[in-house]
Amino acid sequence: MPTVSARPRTDDEIRALRHVSLAEWGEILRASKKILADSNQTRELMVIEEVLNRSRIARLLRNGYFDGDEPRDLLRDRPLVTPRTVDLAALRAKPEETLGGAFARHLERYELNLGLFDEPTPVLADHPDIGWVVQRNRQTHDLWHTLLGLGVLPHEEVLVHAFCWGHLGVPQSAFIVLFGAVKHMVLEARWRTLRIGLRAAYDAGHRAAPLWAVYWERHWDEPLAEVRRRLRVEPYASALD
Repeated sequence: MPTVSARPRTDDEIRALRHVSLAEWGEILRASKKILADSNQTRELMVIEEVLNRSRIARLLRNGYFDGDEPRDLLRDRPLVTPRTVDLAALRAKPEETLGGAFARHLERYELNLGLFDEPTPVLADHPDIGWVVQRNRQTHDLWHTLLGLGVLPHEEVLVHAFCWGHLGVPQSAFIVLFGAVKHMVLEARWRTLRIGLRAAYDAGHRAAPLWAVYWERHWDEPLAEVRRRLRVEPYASALD
């Protein structure tokens, strides 16, 4: 992706990004039906993400979320977390108590493929700065799982998005929490997770330091416990029910 500096946007521009066309609502409806039938429809979630999150990301870019030396370097360099740019064998060789070692083991344990998100964001082709944030979020999503100590069962994904909703207020995460809580908590009778877990995850996200602004590649060798402490993230008990 070409390097294009994030630029400030006016309130009118942000409101325009929030506008969802009839065609986009049609795509969201189509994608939602597929997701309700099968929660593993990752590409359908990506469609919803690009449409619903764009104005929120524009506001974060404008309002200081990425202020600071490391976040500014991140926006300048626009690193990607893909099999082409990350040496997974080298990460696996790191001690499991390091950020990089824990992340590699998470990917291996759940047979996750970093290459799944090595694609541009077509809906956001005219907004490369927003598109890069979306792509970066996809590629580092499992780092959030690693920080939170959560696996990839559907109800755990809902908890990660409850954390994300509390942290960033992105509409896509609210969408996933709303539908996911019904499907994977109510219908699966995960009552304790529903009553306690969702709110706990949301509150934890609200307390966390800006995670989208972390240049993760600079911290692979750091102890996971220290990274959690600095970012104000505690490992989350997934067995709440």
